[in-house]
Parts: sequence; structure tokens; C-alpha cells
Amino acid sequence: MAIGNDTSPNISESEPDRLLSSYTELLLGCEFSACRDLARRIPMSDTNISAQVDQIFTITEVLGSSTRHPGTTHLDRYSTLQLSPADAANRDKVCNQFKTLMRLLNPKKNNFPLADNALMRVSEAWLVLSGPVQRARLERDCLRDNDDHGMTSFWMMFLY
Repeated sequence: MAIGNDTSPNISESEPDRLLSSYTELLLGCEFSACRDLARRIPMSDTNISAQVDQIFTITEVLGSSTRHPGTTHLDRYSTLQLSPADAANRDKVCNQFKTLMRLLNPKKNNFPLADNALMRVSEAWLVLSGPVQRARLERDCLRDNDDHGMTSFWMMFLY
């Protein structure tokens, strides 16, 4: 997962540690958008810094996108694994994305706050999206919840 960064001239190469510390404070406050913005400003001066920025983006993307489907009680497992529903139908894509996220969230290498929460969300999403039966159950439950909350599915809007 390659992450681009802004090598702004106003950020010196000696500031990454200070910026990483600021990131930790923002992360603890669940300020995911601010975390992403700050991570983009961290200069990628060496591979260690680059790896940490990838970890930062992974935590913020997983936790920031782990929202509930509109009108349901179900978490958006697709966004958690950073996949579209169409991509989730491809087991190889789901497996590769899961492995990538697990590597970036590995608790032995990722010491940032909330990395364990992101890891848990990724594992839960994997359990749901890794098999066609579980994925179909999620989609069916989401449709049923939408119908129960007065939301009409696209196909129900048109009479045959």
C-alpha cells in the first residue's frame, strides 16, 4: 500500500518525530481526518518513517471508514477492508487486501494507538466477507434492515 505524501518545503527533515507525536494525540482523540492530513505532511526521509506513515494511514482509513450502513445496525465491512462490494466478490482480492492490512496492523510492528482496534475491525470484516455465505447473509440483512426502516430498495421502487 503505497502512500503519497506532501514533501512541503515548510516541514524540515528533522521534524518527523514531532509530527508522529502530534499524530498520536490526534489519533487518541479519534480525529481521523486531521490524522490523515498530518500524515501527508510527514517527510518520507527514510524507510522507517515511510513504514510508520503507511501504518498511520492504515489505522485512520480502517477506523475512519468503519461506519454503519445507512439505516442499518451493520458495519460497512467493505469500507473496513477498503474494497468495493464488486471487489468483495473476488475472494483473491479480499484475501490480498486482508493480508496487506494485517501486515500493516501487526501488533508486533505497529505501536500506534488504536492499531489493535483497527486490527479487530479488519478481522471482523474478513470473517464476514471471506466467504460467499457470510457475505450474502450480510447483504440480505442490510436489505431487510433498510426495508424495516422504511427505506425502499432500488428494485422495489419500480412496479414490473
